[in-house]
Amino acid sequence: MSSYFFKKISSLSLSLFLLASLTFALMQAMPGDPFGQEQALSYEMRQSLLKHHGLDLSYWQQYVRYLQQLSHGELGYSLTYAGRSVNQLILENFPTSAYLGLQALFLTCLLTLSFAPVAALKAGTWVDLLVQLLIALALSVPSFILAALLQYFFSIKWHLFPLAQWNSFTHTLLPTFTLAALPAAFMTRLLRSSLVKVLQMDYIEMAKAKGLHPLKILYKHALRNALLPVLSYLGPLTSLLLVGSFVIETVYSIPGLGQWYVKSITNRDYPMIMGLTLFYAAILMIINCLTDLISCALDPRIRRPS
Repeated sequence: MSSYFFKKISSLSLSLFLLASLTFALMQAMPGDPFGQEQALSYEMRQSLLKHHGLDLSYWQQYVRYLQQLSHGELGYSLTYAGRSVNQLILENFPTSAYLGLQALFLTCLLTLSFAPVAALKAGTWVDLLVQLLIALALSVPSFILAALLQYFFSIKWHLFPLAQWNSFTHTLLPTFTLAALPAAFMTRLLRSSLVKVLQMDYIEMAKAKGLHPLKILYKHALRNALLPVLSYLGPLTSLLLVGSFVIETVYSIPGLGQWYVKSITNRDYPMIMGLTLFYAAILMIINCLTDLISCALDPRIRRPS
């Protein structure tokens, strides 16, 4: 297990280095500079700003400088918002996106573990058909359409929840459900299919012959093996929910990290684009690595050499 862990850490470090280099190269390939659209700037002021931020250096000098910053955990300073570092913006705005993402992840797991076992146990009955109908509806409706519908009915028409903003727990309910609807539907369908196959295996039939309760067979014996395909999707899903959804944060006016990423692309804020991209990728890779380790703990055959 330890050798498998070190292989994953080495692969993670190499992937982050390659991503940082690729992102830097793409930023250098973009035409123009962040101050080229400022009409009020004179040529001297523009050159002074480029020199102040080190953009007048050669490609390799900027690259070495960028790697030195990363080695110290610094993601650089914003070119648009003077005096504000990317680290500071992440510390200020990521907790909001993370809170919404964790709440949506909890709701996703709760809905999945509630509907998928029921549908698997009642496979082929009207209960199973009803669950699959709800799954189809959730998968077919885009998130921004669902957000608009929830706002119209629950906020404007029925006045049950606040329309937008981010001031209390009630403000989080609608965006949480909107963010969790699609992944919950996908995971429910995936876990239901996996459970149906596992419940037909020989060791499950043996447990039934011993007279064990169906719920005990389901949650103690069948669910462990059925969760393995779901875990492969749970890793990317967790990272996606943690960094927040740009659409959901925009529709509900949530002050998360997604709005800064959109602004940085619009403003050609190179340090912020590279820093947030690397931050998002680090979350994705770390969670995927943890997911692989959990899968290894559940199924030791994964870490065995073929």
